[in-house]
Amino acid sequence: MQVAVYLADQNPHRDRSLGITKMTRCLLGALVRQEPDWRFFTIESSSSFSFPSANVRRVGLPWRTDGPVRRLMTDHLHACLIPAGVRPDIWYYPKGYLPFFTLRKGPRVVTIHDTIIQHYADHYPGQRSAMDYRYWLGLLAATLRHADMILTVSETARSQIEEFCCRYKIASKPVRVVYEASEYEVLTPPDWTERQDYVVHCASDAPHKKTGLLLTWWRELEKAGYPLPQLKLVGAAGAPVRRLTDGLKSVEWVGFLEEPAFIRMLGRARALLLPSEIEGFGLPALEACLLGAPVCYAAGTSVDELLDPVLPAGKFSLADRATFVEALQRVLNLEAPEMARVRADMRDRFSKERFAERTATAFREVVAG
Repeated sequence: MQVAVYLADQNPHRDRSLGITKMTRCLLGALVRQEPDWRFFTIESSSSFSFPSANVRRVGLPWRTDGPVRRLMTDHLHACLIPAGVRPDIWYYPKGYLPFFTLRKGPRVVTIHDTIIQHYADHYPGQRSAMDYRYWLGLLAATLRHADMILTVSETARSQIEEFCCRYKIASKPVRVVYEASEYEVLTPPDWTERQDYVVHCASDAPHKKTGLLLTWWRELEKAGYPLPQLKLVGAAGAPVRRLTDGLKSVEWVGFLEEPAFIRMLGRARALLLPSEIEGFGLPALEACLLGAPVCYAAGTSVDELLDPVLPAGKFSLADRATFVEALQRVLNLEAPEMARVRADMRDRFSKERFAERTATAFREVVAG
């Protein structure tokens, strides 16, 4: 089988969804190992994510796609820009959006991670322009109408997709859940005794990440004299969010970290705080568990779906600060054997091997017709 994978729409240095690039790298690495008879082509630009492998042929487009004009042109016309000798049996779009124009043969498979664009249009309309919402909602609807197979990464995400289809009167198609995996599964967590008295949150201005709510709660708890670990904020945020940390003794802005430094920090943390209200999968939760760090997470999300069977202690309601305090205390009191069981379960359920097997099965079925 020959598989063309479209990567030119992934520009990690400016994309909002770095987790999709991590997912793509993990999946392609596993597929290349498990399907040695397959031939892979990656369609990349000079600025996009590149997958280096001797078993993958790179079809490089000689321009950048981290600007709007060339990105849109490439997204919708790439099929007629690649060499005629590249004749894949299947076209795969890990980021989940099909081009408007189809000029080459072969079934098209997409991984749609969530319908967060609709969530924003409904709850945070001021975050993007009306034109932006029309374009991306229209593109998602067109993708759902024309994809030959739709993959997604959790049952929660499948429900989001089905609700979107119902809302826009799109004929229902089977949506297959393949779940995700993480390259962190091969890492050995630090010894439990190496944990330090801090927790980690990946800070963001994106309202669905709920950094502002978390910091508001943290300020109230510190002011009330509640015993708190140090809260390390990874990443960056604008002035309104940063002002919430003014004067707080138990909060430290760490800034952006390269992945090795982030792995070291997370592996020694007492917990990851993940109050996000919507995710497709929730890769940071899996990464934390694989590194031996428990997670405090919002109820009713995909992270809840992943963790509730093994780590119900970390669940809290975004509508009730008291439940967050209780969840934080529970995960801070977890013992090493409990977290070891959580890690083993997550590593088994969301392994790279299972992820690749589910995806490869889907590819074979769509090619077979």
